[in-house]
Amino acid sequence: MPASTSGSEIREAVLRREIAQLTRERNKFVGEVEELTRQVALSGASPQRQPLAHPVSAADPFAAALELHALRESGAAKDALIRALYSSTSWRVTAPLRALSAMLGRGTALNPEEMLERTNLKFGTSLPPGRGVAKPEPALRIAARTRSSTEPEKQGGVLVVADYLPLFDQQSGGLRLKTIIGLIIGLGWDVTFCSFLTAEASPGPLATPEGIARYETALRDIGVSRFIYGTEAARVFLNESGTRIRHALVSFPIVATEFIPIIRLHCPWARVIFDTVDFHYLRMNREAELRQDDGMRQDARVMLEQELACVRSADLTFAVTAAERTALLDFAPDSVVEVLPNVFTVSGTPPGPEGRQGLLFVGGFWHQPNGDAVLWFATEIWPLLHAAAPDLVFRIVGANPTSEILALARQPNIEVLGYVPELSPYLDNSRVFVAPLRFGAGMKGKVGQSLAHGLPVVATPVGAEGMQLEDGVHLLVAETPEAFAEQVLRLLQDDDLWTALQREGRTLVQQTLSEDVIRERLNGVLRG
Repeated sequence: MPASTSGSEIREAVLRREIAQLTRERNKFVGEVEELTRQVALSGASPQRQPLAHPVSAADPFAAALELHALRESGAAKDALIRALYSSTSWRVTAPLRALSAMLGRGTALNPEEMLERTNLKFGTSLPPGRGVAKPEPALRIAARTRSSTEPEKQGGVLVVADYLPLFDQQSGGLRLKTIIGLIIGLGWDVTFCSFLTAEASPGPLATPEGIARYETALRDIGVSRFIYGTEAARVFLNESGTRIRHALVSFPIVATEFIPIIRLHCPWARVIFDTVDFHYLRMNREAELRQDDGMRQDARVMLEQELACVRSADLTFAVTAAERTALLDFAPDSVVEVLPNVFTVSGTPPGPEGRQGLLFVGGFWHQPNGDAVLWFATEIWPLLHAAAPDLVFRIVGANPTSEILALARQPNIEVLGYVPELSPYLDNSRVFVAPLRFGAGMKGKVGQSLAHGLPVVATPVGAEGMQLEDGVHLLVAETPEAFAEQVLRLLQDDDLWTALQREGRTLVQQTLSEDVIRERLNGVLRG
């Protein structure tokens, strides 16, 4: 037999197996549809009878109507795929072989429409008369929806993946992520949030069902439609419902390392966006240099390789600052890197300098740079300030303070307040915000938040980086303990300087880091 004939036989055999499998699956739907049609007809259920706010029981006749609708849709899809295979180039190429086989009595040249008609059932996407829906959806998708079916159609799905639910009231990164999610939803996208950790393994305030519920509710209130916990649940979700996912925003290197392959496998059409949150290598290497620790240097190099692998495997990477974008492109010049900074709300008119007292630091102590900053300030800078201004009070706000941080309350006029549910009173009543960070990376949310709220800042160069801030115009910058103390004392005494910094700091944040600015940037990315 000629080689071409042999190739045709192989090609047709593969096509026949594929068609046979599709036909078996399609015919399986036939019996299920017929039985469910009978049940629905008896119950009188209709998918438009009520909006669905939670998963329904399989025994519910309304659920049966939804399942019937999904089965009909699936069956119609099988029919379409079978017809596509029959009309494919490969099937046409093998037509002479089938004709020869039929002449020799080895088979029949079956017409696809005749094959589909044998079941006496034509699939469609509508239910029995009077019970149709305008735009069909799979039953699992409908059952998972949390909004009324009367809402306008979303542009598509965005999967947001992070280490755990954003602790927006305890961590700067959590507040940034929650704000970004809200902006994405406001642009018309349907957001599913996925936690890298399972619910049972979530840390801190997420370690209880009440904590999970609290932070889930905060995301539901801004429009998040579904929550997933852990990689296995994510695989199931993407396998069943991933067809609507158009973008996947994955935060942190350890999360992206695990999730990018999963998304590529189950949802290859999705655009993968790696959100660095900050350049971890830069932060780790700065600490290593500060402490002259070779082990830390090696850890930083390992993190760099992990981060670069994520950058290279993503379709787009978000850096938090322009400087970090440049640094990433120096390491991975063929990658696509854009800047997506922290986002801040600038509203109202903040109080002026009159009546304000004391210094304020805000920062969650889960983040090591914050603990180092406060301990350095209390040890090296605070004694200078206390000697010059004995009545001055230093207030430390932030969740998860360590024993070393708590012990600072033994010093005169230092108050360790820990987590506070509402930060505004402290921002409105304090005279100066201090950001004595000695290492770190990215954009410092605490600094941007203070400027947006109208509280002038004294910061180290590390604390001031990433926001186009100019020393003496938007804030005051100092590196040594003596210079830092001097700048704080200037702001305590000079109302005109204080007022100018308040005005210019808020203006810069409004023009470069406000929700309106970042919304437009996100819109360009998601529509690109």
